[in-house]
Amino acid sequence: LEEEQLLDARYRLQEVAGGSVALPVLEAAGGSSEGFVAFLLVHVPPAEPHPLQGSQRAASVRTPAQKLRSELRRMVLGLGESWSEELEHDVPRSWQRHGDLVLLSEDSFRAALWTKLGPALWETVASALGAQRLARRGRVLPGGMRSPSVTLLLGQDGWVEHVDNGIRYTFDVTKCMFSPGNITEKLRVASLPCAGEVLVDLYAG
Repeated sequence: LEEEQLLDARYRLQEVAGGSVALPVLEAAGGSSEGFVAFLLVHVPPAEPHPLQGSQRAASVRTPAQKLRSELRRMVLGLGESWSEELEHDVPRSWQRHGDLVLLSEDSFRAALWTKLGPALWETVASALGAQRLARRGRVLPGGMRSPSVTLLLGQDGWVEHVDNGIRYTFDVTKCMFSPGNITEKLRVASLPCAGEVLVDLYAG
């Protein structure tokens, strides 16, 4: 259905009687209701169609990025300002999550208008992304230590706990670099018989 662009991503899958799952599809793609059902029967196992009801439509889920953009647009318009292309590009579409802290990219929220929103901006961003704390990356500081330049935007400290492929990391995002890559080496180290030992990464930066 995704390959044929027939799956309606605005709605959740619906559990129906008998243990089946109803998939939300785009009726318009198949013309009439009868013709569309006939088209689906060629590509998916036969089942009884279940039209979406009003209450089911309300159950549609926005992605965190969509929710974030919507909330920020509402705040900007509430100030009497216009939602510009600059602000649109300033809203992050990806981020790193470390426990209850979200780390934003260095090129996000750089427009002057954001300062007018004050602390409410970061509270809104955290709420939309399901976080308690926020930080923003900067350029890596020059020098041999590769120290991060991270600004804490919301919260009291930068200490986080991150679990990656069964490996638990505890570090301060404002003082320590972290990369989710190099998983082969991380899994090798995780498999070493070192229960009860303290491991120190001398190249952590």
